[in-house]
Amino acid sequence: MEVLSKFIVNKMNKERLCIKIYPYNLEKDILIDNLLIYSKYVNWVKGDFDLYFMTESFSLKIYFPNGWFEMVSLNLENNQILLKIVINGNTSISCKKILERLISIYIHLIKIEEGL
Repeated sequence: MEVLSKFIVNKMNKERLCIKIYPYNLEKDILIDNLLIYSKYVNWVKGDFDLYFMTESFSLKIYFPNGWFEMVSLNLENNQILLKIVINGNTSISCKKILERLISIYIHLIKIEEGL
């Protein structure tokens, strides 16, 4: 399955903007107990994907060769954070590999925090 593209042409400036539409999408929600674990997790993810282009504003978005993923945090009660992870890619395999990598980083961090 190919990546679909939409072209938007600005008539005044005669510029073309290409918007890629990825055929595969995965979403995962992670409930994190406190801000310290959240900060460590995001820092670890940024370090693990440091060779890829990333943007950071209200969310962290990292572009990998077959797509991108975004991590958005929502503050809940009792210092809990709901972390929404959205992965878009050309193939389901690439999306699943990125999700497995993100989950393994989180599990590894939790084991370190618990002292296991």
